[in-house]
Amino acid sequence: MGAREKGFVLCAGHRARSNIGLTRSAADRMMCPSSRRPKMPHRLRYILAILCLLATPADVFAQGEYFGRNKVQYRDFQWEIISTPHFEIYYYQGEEEAAYDAARMAERSYNRLSRILQHRFSDKIPIILYASHTDFQQTNVLPGFISEGTGGVTEFNKNRILLPFTGSYAELEHVLTHELVHAFQGDVIYGAGPGVSILNPMAFVAPLWFMEGMAEYLSLGRIDAYTHMWLRDAALQGYLPPSIPAMDYSFGVYRFGQALFAYIGDRYGDRKIGEILRKTARMRNVNEAFRSSIGKDIEKLSDEWNEHVRKTYLPQIEDYEKPQAFARQLTDVRESRAGLHLAPAISPRGDKLVFISNRSLYNDIYLASAINGEVISKLVEGERSADFESLRFFSTSISWSPDEQYIAFPAKVGARDALYIMDVRRKKVIRRIRVNLDGATSPSWSPDGEKLVFVGLQGGQSDLYVVDAAGGNLKALTRDRYTDRDPVWSPDGKTIAFSTDRGDVTNFRTLTFGYQQLALYDLETGEVEKIPDQIGKSISPQWSADGSKIAFISNRTGVSNIFIRDMENGETYQITNVLTGVTNVTAAGPAISWAQKSDRMVFSALSWGGFDLFAISDPVSLMKEPYDHEKAATPGASPDAQQLAPPLRTEPPDEPLASGDAEGSSEETASGDEEGTSEETVSGDAEGSSPAATEDATPAPAPDTASEAGPPSGTPEREKVTTIQTVLTAPPDTTSAAESVSESAAPGEMPEPSTGSGLLETPQFPFGPIAGGIGPAGELPDTTAWTDGTFTKRKYSPKFGLDYLGGNAGYSTHVGLVGSSVLSFSDILNNHKILVGANVFGSLTDANLLVQYTNLTRRVNWSVAAFQYSYDLFRGYQSPWVSQVTTQINRGVQFYLSRPFSKFNRFELGVQGVNRSRELVDVSFNYFGIRRTRRGSLGSVNFIQPTAALVTDHTLYGLTGPIAGARGRVEVTPTFGELQFTRVFVDYRAYYNVLQRYAFAFRLYGLSSDGRDQELYPFGGPFNFRGADYWSVWGSKVALVNAEFRFPLIEVLAFGWPLPLAFQQIRGSLFVDAGAAWDQTTSSTQANQYAGYPNVGQFVDGNLVRDNGLGPRTMEELSGGPLAVAYGIGMRSRVGFLILKFDIARQFDLGRRPAWYNNENLANVPRGLESEFPGTRSYRLRNALNDTQFFFTIGADF
Repeated sequence: MGAREKGFVLCAGHRARSNIGLTRSAADRMMCPSSRRPKMPHRLRYILAILCLLATPADVFAQGEYFGRNKVQYRDFQWEIISTPHFEIYYYQGEEEAAYDAARMAERSYNRLSRILQHRFSDKIPIILYASHTDFQQTNVLPGFISEGTGGVTEFNKNRILLPFTGSYAELEHVLTHELVHAFQGDVIYGAGPGVSILNPMAFVAPLWFMEGMAEYLSLGRIDAYTHMWLRDAALQGYLPPSIPAMDYSFGVYRFGQALFAYIGDRYGDRKIGEILRKTARMRNVNEAFRSSIGKDIEKLSDEWNEHVRKTYLPQIEDYEKPQAFARQLTDVRESRAGLHLAPAISPRGDKLVFISNRSLYNDIYLASAINGEVISKLVEGERSADFESLRFFSTSISWSPDEQYIAFPAKVGARDALYIMDVRRKKVIRRIRVNLDGATSPSWSPDGEKLVFVGLQGGQSDLYVVDAAGGNLKALTRDRYTDRDPVWSPDGKTIAFSTDRGDVTNFRTLTFGYQQLALYDLETGEVEKIPDQIGKSISPQWSADGSKIAFISNRTGVSNIFIRDMENGETYQITNVLTGVTNVTAAGPAISWAQKSDRMVFSALSWGGFDLFAISDPVSLMKEPYDHEKAATPGASPDAQQLAPPLRTEPPDEPLASGDAEGSSEETASGDEEGTSEETVSGDAEGSSPAATEDATPAPAPDTASEAGPPSGTPEREKVTTIQTVLTAPPDTTSAAESVSESAAPGEMPEPSTGSGLLETPQFPFGPIAGGIGPAGELPDTTAWTDGTFTKRKYSPKFGLDYLGGNAGYSTHVGLVGSSVLSFSDILNNHKILVGANVFGSLTDANLLVQYTNLTRRVNWSVAAFQYSYDLFRGYQSPWVSQVTTQINRGVQFYLSRPFSKFNRFELGVQGVNRSRELVDVSFNYFGIRRTRRGSLGSVNFIQPTAALVTDHTLYGLTGPIAGARGRVEVTPTFGELQFTRVFVDYRAYYNVLQRYAFAFRLYGLSSDGRDQELYPFGGPFNFRGADYWSVWGSKVALVNAEFRFPLIEVLAFGWPLPLAFQQIRGSLFVDAGAAWDQTTSSTQANQYAGYPNVGQFVDGNLVRDNGLGPRTMEELSGGPLAVAYGIGMRSRVGFLILKFDIARQFDLGRRPAWYNNENLANVPRGLESEFPGTRSYRLRNALNDTQFFFTIGADF
């Protein structure tokens, strides 16, 4: 999208979550720090947006950003709303079934979290759902672009939650609960609405580890196997953060933060987490909140937690192997400086390999040797063009055709995903198969090479589809709410193996979800057969060449490893015992590939905080003994039957329960420890209710499962504490959010329970022992109570609400009323926006005023604005205390539209009608203020100014500016009426990254104004030609070339006095600038507005004349010829949200001298010595060539 207003957002998510002002994908977290794109804290963006509003000419307001990628509104969504007791669920056509399920999940999670955190919302929370990640990226709620890895967002200003469906209900509940925790955090700490305290630039901001760690822990209720993997690798490789605050600067902050809060919940109870949150809000200090709540400050807790992690995981290292011990390492994140090597696909003969990697900072597809990992070529450059906007690397696999001539892979193109077929040898796409679905991933060739099976996403639900390799005959194989992924065709072409959560555990009535496990789809009968005897997750199936075996990834031992199932004898064999885990960047992503014509296998695994590829020769030879779960599983680490533990009722049923529903009701089992398993079996009703227990039921014995790996030996038995098991014994909170709470509680805060309230008593349902944060597997209350008409539905109609307001006011006896104010209004979807701004200085005549409406509902975004802005043009100084200026006032209206072609390219069109008037004003300064006295009008002009522009941008940012990609802008602006000229400019910038630490940057810039009233532009200064001072030369034509080499200069520079400041990642630059400005002619109408500026002169008889009788300064007086060239060195550093820049530059003396040099024929100046006398043109030229320029500025690199 072209037009984008800046705003305040807190972003977070499942695959990528972040704190205030940061949106980082999982891929970003894998990269080295220099390769990440930093985000300015949004609360400060907010303030800067206001300042820019009051200081920027109005023609900028209605135009789009100078550069920037686009949000393309491919679809006109017809929104509807489901209203629940505590939420407003926004969805559109095709999502209704999934949206109702999401509404039940939201109420269930709210019921749980409100009791843990002892807080409830005063207003209903908006939850905005999207059917796919492609649709999610179109949202207007967020001003910035949403990365591929962002799985959900919580926006604090209106306390909105946004997330896409991924086809997995278990993932949906995880992300939804995670985001709901953020909503609680925002409401407790910052408040909500236009007065949210975080808009104050001096407001307290909670650290990232605090926000994300708490959200991840409370959404899962334990340390999951994926986080265990990170902790093992960090403990072994030595990148475990030395302190809790240091987590914010590590790429594993989400995992480490989750583990920390699991440790707190295990030691002190989950209710302490709610207490810490509330005290943080009151004290505005995280350290003091911890000290007050648990009696330990952050430093002490850091020591304890680090010791706990090392004692827990370091002893486990001897029980596992590094992948290098049994497999050949094909990639190395340390050498390639890439964080990701994913989606490996080995060729049928086993000698070649394709995979996705971000070694170029973009996610590309590479062809490499499967023998030694040497890269042969880059096949696809992703994330740079409309054809390959995204390669879906988080969830997809790539497939070779049986003849090894082609590969099939998915990519986002426009509004949909497509399946691409590429000729590998020619590196050419021969076919693009567009499927009319919300998403498409993981294609797999049939043995005859005629068809492809893949995962399709539609209406938020994933199913298996088949399509001809030629592009026709799309057919759905499954069509239900189950999660279906990882399809792969059997060698005989009769069966498709895939992973699914269908089975006895998954129950859509009670929203209980089993792990992804292996199933077989019979292509002849259409029947699905679940492979028996599976434990935990089983994903990423791969057939052996003869079809007698299936390799897959399972976490049944507590660590994701490769297993092989012998389909003939029914036995399962574990063939790897990796320390970290065989995994994708997401726990559910495909990670193995088995060659069909040779016995070679390739897999990805976590290594040194990144993901590398490894190859196994003859994996069948590793099938030693059948897997015995009782002997092999790590005590306390064996997964339960559900991805999220069984949701149990928060209120006893009124009548006995009967059998389950047709979609998968089953007996619910709470597993115990290895020595004995106790079962709580409850029969359901006709529709399949969840289990419940009688009032005198007590928890079944089980091990401590707050951490799946179990506590270290010697840990003392913890005292009985309040965990989520106890806070859920009260009936569900169905009180409307609008209803008031107890008078004894603070606003929004729930009253503390009294003795015997049920909150602190023995659990009444089988939650397991009071030994873990949220129970053995994160139990959730049931939501079947909310299927009785409690939910209502209505059409969405936009209603404007206040986003923010800001301002100040004052009064001066010499000036009068002074002040500024900004108000922004929008609907809940941010599709319609109204902006009102005023900056008053004495009178409305001198004020800056703006009223703007922006419509972002469709692909063509448009806005209209009415404006008035004024500024002073200096005419000259009569004394140090009195100045005479020309005040120029512009009043007009403007229309602007932007039509994006893709994420990277757009067309902009605008037109404005302007009345420009000038007045002569005396400005006097004294101890009492400023007095402005009008001396008379200097006339006015009326003109119409259309603008057309083409913009492209596919850059990536480092800490201080772009480091990869390219961007450009071409703009034409003719002007008609009493001003007549045409402005044309071209600005193209290219960036070439080297080893993710270094970058070459180039800029080519040209600006031209032609016509009777052509404009003049300044040349010189830190933003264009750094070899000259600000505005050294003026001309109606400007040409400029900049070249820079950017490199890391200082990693950390810390000061202890006088202020404890730390400058991180100080970057250096070596640069060369070359350029020129020429043609200073213009009309008297235009010339008048430049009078008094440096090196221009005064307006005399319709012309600009300097003291020496000449016009504006020329290039000859700057460089001696028509071209100036300079060289220099610079330093850049990010301090908070600011980028500080310091440049030193000097001109090259090209040896050229104009004819007048030392030959000016001036009175009282010896001929030939003019360059020795100040004030002469020769003297100024000599100084310009010899002077060294120093610039200190704030802002990003070009």
